[in-house]
Amino acid sequence: MVDDDNLVMMVTVRTSGLSHSIRRDDCALLGMPYRLLIALVSLSLVVPAVMSGWSSVDYVQTDQRVRAEIGRVLAAAQRYLQAGSGGETMDVVFDGGTFTHVEYIVFGDTPGQSYSRYVRYRLTGSDEQFMTAKNPSVAIVDLDSGGLRLQEGKYTIHIECLNGIDVAVWVD
Repeated sequence: MVDDDNLVMMVTVRTSGLSHSIRRDDCALLGMPYRLLIALVSLSLVVPAVMSGWSSVDYVQTDQRVRAEIGRVLAAAQRYLQAGSGGETMDVVFDGGTFTHVEYIVFGDTPGQSYSRYVRYRLTGSDEQFMTAKNPSVAIVDLDSGGLRLQEGKYTIHIECLNGIDVAVWVD
């Protein structure tokens, strides 16, 4: 048999919006700020670790994308150096990540200078990195300014073998 008093109380508990345990325990409302404080402290311990991991992954992915684009330019420069002449125009994209940005990329140097066989780049929060083409080694020159200096963004780069020794790169 169903007792009518219990049925009415169950309806009241469900429609009141407060749980049965809070209605019967007056101290439960006083304990809610402490529970919230504990939740916030726990969250403050977890969030930095997650953000640090995300930042590390972002750095690695940005570095891989930049190195891949530089590699494309170096591979084209090698092809035209081996051919002794020729050139091409290619689109490259140097995108940063959420936390990591491309500060600069410098292709080569003026002819005969020490950095003419290197591509230098720097990402946010790291030291300058170097890449070079090997077998054959390519001297990349910028005739105007001592190296083609780019920042984060999309570029159309022109690559051309000048004299069978140097490969010039420039942007419109």
